[in-house]
Amino acid sequence: MVFTAVVVIILLAAGIAECLIHRKNLDKVPVRILVNGTRGKTSTARLIAAALNEAGMRTVCRTTGSEAVMVMPDGSTAPVIRKKAARITELIAFVRLCVRQEARCMVVECMALSEENQRTVADSLILPTHVVFTNSYVDHVPEQGMTEEQVAWTLARSIHKGCQVFCTEDYYGRYCEEKGAACNKVDILDYEKMGIESGVPVHNQNFSLAVAVCATLGVDAKTVLASASKAQGDVGLLKDITCPGGALLIPDFSVNDIHCMQESIDAALERYPGRKLNLVFNSRADREYRILLIGKVLENRSDRMENVYCVGSYPLKVKRYLSRRSRCPVLALSDEKMSEIMINAGENEMFLGIGNIKGSGEALIERLSQGGGCNA
Repeated sequence: MVFTAVVVIILLAAGIAECLIHRKNLDKVPVRILVNGTRGKTSTARLIAAALNEAGMRTVCRTTGSEAVMVMPDGSTAPVIRKKAARITELIAFVRLCVRQEARCMVVECMALSEENQRTVADSLILPTHVVFTNSYVDHVPEQGMTEEQVAWTLARSIHKGCQVFCTEDYYGRYCEEKGAACNKVDILDYEKMGIESGVPVHNQNFSLAVAVCATLGVDAKTVLASASKAQGDVGLLKDITCPGGALLIPDFSVNDIHCMQESIDAALERYPGRKLNLVFNSRADREYRILLIGKVLENRSDRMENVYCVGSYPLKVKRYLSRRSRCPVLALSDEKMSEIMINAGENEMFLGIGNIKGSGEALIERLSQGGGCNA
């Protein structure tokens, strides 16, 4: 009994000491930017970090899009090494890294999903001075809800008292009032119409949010855009691939919410009006709720497709569900058969991959590349 009490006291003391050390480390990095939302977090976070480093504000960035990486002040990247499953407490080690790098600023892509974890990131792990909300699309249904209003409520738990909030949607004003935070509603800018040139394509919403945040730190829009070519994109943002037979694979596998899946379908048909559209949905056992989302997309878009191919986890189960919601044929295939179809398809065909990049998404891209595909 005494031994147990001593162990408990030691563990409590160690925990308190770690919390105090972490809080001191946070104080050593005066600007702490948390980038939250459903889509575009990785690109926005890297764009902000690149702009601040370009302006001379030493910044370290951490993103957790298709892969978890840290972006150093010189633009180099280092993978986040994990011995266990991803946990928000990884941020403690990241803050220590920022201190060792003598960073004046950290930019963190929010990895929290649930309400509780959102609060912990905001009030204990990061204490953000700036919070950016890219959007509030429906994706992580179990943790965040089935409507944009529910998603926004969950994401808003990451607002820290007294911080500056940047968003393009109307949801966050009242949550800022509750937290005593300053809400900055950002208008979407078109950098081409502003006469600013960029060496690489930049999404106007990401650009606009980055400009608004950087402006509070004395960095102008031209510097933000000038640094865009140095902001390495997420590994999930890949170029279209030309298959040996002439067909195209549009590898948007990291697109997984209703809004962006519909946008990807519309964009593919607009960019390649002479090609027939085939949808490739990659399912994951730990992301089963996305089957519900793609089902809703097919109810509105399947009449514009030739086929829907199901790959990944339990494709037959996914096929049965989607067949009841699609007006075009739905097929369940192995990765090998799917890649064979794409390799042999003609130049009047295109395949749009969505849902999840992990697993079959990565495997198909790798198989296609080995089979002679090349970037378009």
